[in-house]
Amino acid sequence: MRNLVFAFFLIASFQLHAQVGIGIATPNTSAQLDITSTDKGLLIPRMLSTQRSIIPSPVAGLLVFQTDAPAGFYYYTGSAWLALSTGPSLVSRQTFSVPLLSSAGTYNTGGSTLFTFTLTSAGIYTISGFGKQNEGGRYGSFTVLVNNVARAIGTYVPAFDDATAGAFSATLSLASGDVVKVMGLAWATSALSFIGEVNLIKH
Repeated sequence: MRNLVFAFFLIASFQLHAQVGIGIATPNTSAQLDITSTDKGLLIPRMLSTQRSIIPSPVAGLLVFQTDAPAGFYYYTGSAWLALSTGPSLVSRQTFSVPLLSSAGTYNTGGSTLFTFTLTSAGIYTISGFGKQNEGGRYGSFTVLVNNVARAIGTYVPAFDDATAGAFSATLSLASGDVVKVMGLAWATSALSFIGEVNLIKH
């Protein structure tokens, strides 16, 4: 009897630590759980965003499917819930045309706001674009601010009296409610315009 009990606990212990296969007799050696099927999928928990937000003590890597907008798979990073990206998508594009000062050889006053946008969801974003003087440009700069705090700065120096575009790009991890702003500064030899566009892309 004692040997039978020992054998039972030995088998139970092995099963607790062994790999598990569903739909397959021999699980892949690199997988703790191997699910195999040619006509069915894996269905993970589905819930509303309000239900997801009150999961007690979520662990990093936890995955759920949110059924209300914006619907999709969400995972917990350890500090925030993020949507699983299906690829970069353009959130907003704004073009600008900012008049420069009439006094030659000076900046447009204090830098002009070229772009502003309030985020509705957390994630990884790229803020990119270009700017140029329509004629007679010398140099300029761009500053990306988040909640009025500078997070990235880009400068460009086109050829003398050239309208070459200056491109800039910054990739940042941002939260829902963050206000993204791009300030532009330009120097020109005459009273012209600082023109271009800014793109906000979510990954």
